[in-house]
Amino acid sequence: MTVTVRRLSRDMKKQYRMDLIAGKEGLDNIVKWVHAIEDYDVARFLRGNELILTTGIGNLKDEGKLLNFVTKLQENKVSGIMINTGPYIHDVPRIVVDYCNQAKLPLFTIPWEVRLVDLTRQYCQIIIESEEKEKSLTSLVKEYLFDPRDREKLSHELTRNGFTQHLNYCVINIGIDDESSGGFDQNKKELLREIINREVNKITDKYVIFKNESNFVLITAGLKRALLQELIHNLSLRHIDGQSQLLISVSSNKENLMLLPKSFEISEKLFNLCKSLDKNIIYYDDMGIYKILLSVSEKSVMKDYEKQILGPIIEHEFLEFVTIFIKNNGNIHNIARSMNVHRNTIHYKMNKVKEVAKLDLSDMEDLLKVKLCLLIRNIK
Repeated sequence: MTVTVRRLSRDMKKQYRMDLIAGKEGLDNIVKWVHAIEDYDVARFLRGNELILTTGIGNLKDEGKLLNFVTKLQENKVSGIMINTGPYIHDVPRIVVDYCNQAKLPLFTIPWEVRLVDLTRQYCQIIIESEEKEKSLTSLVKEYLFDPRDREKLSHELTRNGFTQHLNYCVINIGIDDESSGGFDQNKKELLREIINREVNKITDKYVIFKNESNFVLITAGLKRALLQELIHNLSLRHIDGQSQLLISVSSNKENLMLLPKSFEISEKLFNLCKSLDKNIIYYDDMGIYKILLSVSEKSVMKDYEKQILGPIIEHEFLEFVTIFIKNNGNIHNIARSMNVHRNTIHYKMNKVKEVAKLDLSDMEDLLKVKLCLLIRNIK
């Protein structure tokens, strides 16, 4: 899907006699365009994610000037650099190689005999075709999710694009906690999309990503469980601006394209639970009783029941108490220690809950009602 330095260099290495001499760790950098640049003053006009070609004709023979050139390009977040070695740059100086290794900036050399115009044309064509294919597939998947009337017809279109009926499909919602991160502005959204693309491209090229409200939805196709877990782990290690940790909800990884809309719905509900349960990652398969609650189509019925049971408890300010009570499995000694009060205080509060809410916390059935409603309370 997304074009990376690794893909371009792998597919064209022999044809253009490309030699990677530095920056191996940056091969998964995304490439959005290819530019030929001979003057580092032009670098400030770049938008980022460009693959840069240069011959050194702009007086870059001196190693200091060449290093300054490469440094300026790195500051403008280029994806990689290709140097056309020949009459202007015979050999790449060691200091430039060391810098690119440190900066994880892929640096290639290409013999002078290679026609850069051919390379540029071919690379740009690959990028354009990849973007068109990605847009088309993403559009098909979104129609399949949001328009149930044409799903039979759309399934045939998706099959022609490699999304066949019997692959495993997983829906992953990815975002950040807006409140703790000071908002989710456009820059953060673009950075998050780039992070997701970079990580998923390391593992598979069969996926779709699109923005849905304030989150991004990633749908993987044909990914085995171990690789899916590796992807989620890698994403969990990433941050936005070094501070905003990602929130990730993961549906089941089920075989059957027809189950994709349900998995999408589940993943959305799970994402809201990330915030309610204060968890960064939630797997649907690990959610226990929540799996039953999330499958209830009439959310209003659950919320009415929650209000009926918890309403008096909240009104008389016993919510914190019953939460601690259930967390400690009704163990009076542990509850008293947790609240730093005498055991008699716990019995007093239990009697008050029985009085105002008609719920006996020593009775298993009443306790189950409260516990269930506390779970429902986490579902937005």
